[in-house]
Amino acid sequence: MDNLIYYNKNDAKSNKDFDLLEFENDKDRFKMKVERLIERGKINSSNKIGNTLLNYLIYNNKEERSIELIDKMEIESINKVNKNGETALILACENKMETVALKLLEIENVNINQAGGEYNDTALLNACKEKMDLVALKLLEREDININHVDDNRKTALIYAIDNEMETVSLKLLERENINVNYIDSDETTALMYAILNDMEMVALKLLERKDIDYTYSIVGETALTWAYRCKMENVIKRINELNKK
Repeated sequence: MDNLIYYNKNDAKSNKDFDLLEFENDKDRFKMKVERLIERGKINSSNKIGNTLLNYLIYNNKEERSIELIDKMEIESINKVNKNGETALILACENKMETVALKLLEIENVNINQAGGEYNDTALLNACKEKMDLVALKLLEREDININHVDDNRKTALIYAIDNEMETVSLKLLERENINVNYIDSDETTALMYAILNDMEMVALKLLERKDIDYTYSIVGETALTWAYRCKMENVIKRINELNKK
């Protein structure tokens, strides 16, 4: 196939043909080139680095065209993994293209657990990192979603959700019995501590309902209770003191 579709210019320069990139700032010529590729039946093909036309459109924020293309593509091409470990779904979340991500999630067999990109993120981690509540909630409807993946920043979806004050998503994650509530991230902080710091009382109390919660973990001699006193979270203080009496 023609090597015309690239994730970024550095990747493109390693190949001879990258003329599609020359039209990035010329909307008419870009559209013409895309249409020509579609007419030639190239919508399910990928280039040397594993990117499809859909990947390229997502990366360049061509939302409407991406959505139109999804209905015409084969599932194998939609789930194609590029050399960076990314799928179209990961790219859509990474680029904050909510409508495209939701469109992809309508497909039953779309790969939701692939991890890739600069920080080895899944679609769920990217959705929580970029505060895409609707996408995160849609992903959490899937029973087979990996909720405990840790990216190269040493963070989980739960920590990103709480740190970004995504209360509904955080509470939805906490409905899962197998959620790791005690993971200590790269800042040596737990989900409970983030909930207290961000004044997310409902989330903090939900965490404290868990039998497996470690509320005694300390960083520089300070525990969740220390932080709760500092943040004046009376109900959280009360609950931790009750647990300490058991």
